[in-house]
Amino acid sequence: MKRILPLLTGLLHICALGTALAQDASLFTLVNPVPKSCFGSTEEVRVTIRNAGTTTLTSVPVKVEVTGMVTQTLTATYTGSLAPNQTANLLVGQVNMSALGAYQFAAATQLAGDVRTANDALALKTMNAAGAVALPLPTLDFNAFTGSNLSTLYPGWYEARGENYPSEVKDAYWLSSNSAQTGLLGSTTAVIWLSKGRSLTQGTLNQRDWLVSPAFTATPATHLRFKMAITNRLSGTDPGIMGSDDVFKVMLSTDCAATFTPILTIDRNTGLTNALRQFDIDLSSYNGQNIILGMYATDNEIDDPEDFQFYLDDVEVSSSVSGLTERLADAGLRVYPNPAAGIVHLDFEKTVPTGTLELCTLQGQVIKNQVLKASSPAGTGLAFSISDVAPGLYLLRVKSEKRTAAYKIAIRR
Repeated sequence: MKRILPLLTGLLHICALGTALAQDASLFTLVNPVPKSCFGSTEEVRVTIRNAGTTTLTSVPVKVEVTGMVTQTLTATYTGSLAPNQTANLLVGQVNMSALGAYQFAAATQLAGDVRTANDALALKTMNAAGAVALPLPTLDFNAFTGSNLSTLYPGWYEARGENYPSEVKDAYWLSSNSAQTGLLGSTTAVIWLSKGRSLTQGTLNQRDWLVSPAFTATPATHLRFKMAITNRLSGTDPGIMGSDDVFKVMLSTDCAATFTPILTIDRNTGLTNALRQFDIDLSSYNGQNIILGMYATDNEIDDPEDFQFYLDDVEVSSSVSGLTERLADAGLRVYPNPAAGIVHLDFEKTVPTGTLELCTLQGQVIKNQVLKASSPAGTGLAFSISDVAPGLYLLRVKSEKRTAAYKIAIRR
């Protein structure tokens, strides 16, 4: 009997423990809102819950405490049928996040009889509604980047994951170049290894890795500039080849990160090498709009044998007129005099491009324009009348099929 009693006691303890674990609901993640620069007055608060127990759950209460710029308690109850190890999304409520500032979210399940409470709550999540920031953005030179300190080095930028949308804010697979890679490229860069085999070992099916910018207001002179290179992963320095559907995309959002659209796609046909290549994207067509940029790398669905690394460096978003003036010279265009009165002269080293010549205010409003036709020989000069324009500072913008360049001029009488 003395031997039987401890055995019965142990069995009863195991049964009690099994009963307790049978009722176990965990708060898996905060789905919405996602960290971004701008929010609205009816932001959805949505969570993912998980049945971590052994029996089906049919009623799981959830509470989200919102503090910071607002103080609000949101509650909702999941009433479906959640089998063991399954997850479900639950809309808990809405919160007004239109005021700029920090918002904290503390979310937890409140299942009656849930003895294992360690997995009930998430760590406090903070969202910062910063609004559109002033240009230029801090240049991402990655000199002190470690792979996990992007937001600290460059406020407003953050890493994320998600297919065609940065749905999960977390440290992605962007790392810092090692000494051999830095020596090859002549600069410390961010680097990402794209290989489906690596993705599988990291516990994900495919890589969908983002670097996301803060929101900013574009001007007629706004450009995005960055450098990229590629190497074979095994050698670390030899030129690499991208897989058939591997891509790097520059993504842009005009609706506060609700949706993103690609504005540049780099694939195996782009011809990247193991030397950094400069890219320059004109954003003047978004003048006056608040936009967010995303640098998005993915290996997509096809399990190609190629094993390579992307390098990204010197990501710059600015409206630097001096930089644009230098590129006008590089393009073989000279604008004079400056300041000007009555007439502005443009000398084209090559043929006049097909396009449009525009005189704009610094806010982007077109004052007057002139059609350009590619019919004049090299060395042709063009006279542009400004006699009817009020004195002040303006942007003279030359738009062709391939590029747009701008030049800041002063008009006087």
